[in-house]
This record gives sequence, C-alpha cells and structure tokens, in this order.
Amino acid sequence: DLKRLSQIAKKHKALFLVDGIQAAGAVPIDVEADGIDILSSAGFKWLLGLPGTGFLYINKDAQNKIKPLLPGMFAAENSFTQLKFYDDARRFETGTIPYSLFHAWTAGLDLLQEIGIENIHKRVLYLTDLLIEGLKEKGYELLTPTEKEEERSAILVFSLGSRQKNKELYKSLLAKNIIITYRGDSLRVSPSFYNTETEIETFLQAI
Repeated sequence: DLKRLSQIAKKHKALFLVDGIQAAGAVPIDVEADGIDILSSAGFKWLLGLPGTGFLYINKDAQNKIKPLLPGMFAAENSFTQLKFYDDARRFETGTIPYSLFHAWTAGLDLLQEIGIENIHKRVLYLTDLLIEGLKEKGYELLTPTEKEEERSAILVFSLGSRQKNKELYKSLLAKNIIITYRGDSLRVSPSFYNTETEIETFLQAI
C-alpha cells in the first residue's frame, strides 16, 4: 500500500523512496498519486533494458532536501569552472552514463509504450491466473497474495513445503530448459507479457 506508506513517511517528515525494480514495466506506478518522492529501478527486468541501465525519479521537494555527495562532471552546468548544480535531477548523476546501452534500451521502452502499461498489467495478471489455478490443482502452497487484485503482481512465489523438494524441482526444471527462480528456499515464477499460454502449460505439466 504505497499511498499509506507515503502518508506515514510524511507524518514523520521523511522522504518516501521506492525501489521499483519488481514492478516498473509490469505494474502501473503513479508517483504523484502514491506520494512517491524518489523512485529508482534497474532497466534489465520488466523494462526490457540491458544490464547497466536504470533510472532515478526524484521530485522537486526531495531534490531541494538532498545534497549530492558524489557529483559527476555532468551534474553541473559547467563543472570545469564552477560547481553549480543543475536545477533538476541531473545534479545526482555521478558519472558518464553508458550511452550505447541506453540507446539500445529505447527500443524496449518504445515497445512498452506502444503496448501500454495497462495492457501489459492485464496480460501478466491473466498469465498468473493460469499459474495460480494450475498450482492450486497440483496442491502447491502459494506464498504470495492472490485474492485481491491490488495486491497482485507479475511475480508468483510457491513451495512444495520443504527446502529440499523446492531445490530438486528447480534443478529438474532447469534440466528441461524451464527457467524459474529459486530464492529464500521457495520458488518464483514471473511471466512477462510476451510469454504464451503454451509456455505456462508446459511449465505446469513439467511440475
């Protein structure tokens, strides 16, 4: 509940910073409606970027409260003559960005914008619905919220009930070239909008 957390932060005169890497590109995020002061994310997950890409959003209020500690040469209007920071988020740039990676990333971002975040969100919820139904039928324990749509995401965590069984299933799937994630003694599957119903069925049959 980002809005509620934001209200708590503001009550204590704290800035509200959100790590969006598990949501940006799959779940709609409204920084103004949710009261987010700072939002950061890598680009290589749902945002279809490459390792080394990412972004930082920081609103004006937060910009005025935070002093750059490691400013790079592009954080100031003319860093060779005086350290006069830009009057925007550029002041927090610590060095030269990997331009080739960011240029390539624009192709992924263009695709996301063309499809639309609302359509992407509906698609991943539909695919996770198929997973939820299949996992329940097979008797697996679901560890992520599944009842309320506002608590859902594109990430689904499940378990066979023991670390050993989870690890064995993970290795079995890996041997079949079915890639999921083994984290914290549980299993995580997170379909993206480009995954297909056939791939979901293949996964469910394999477990």
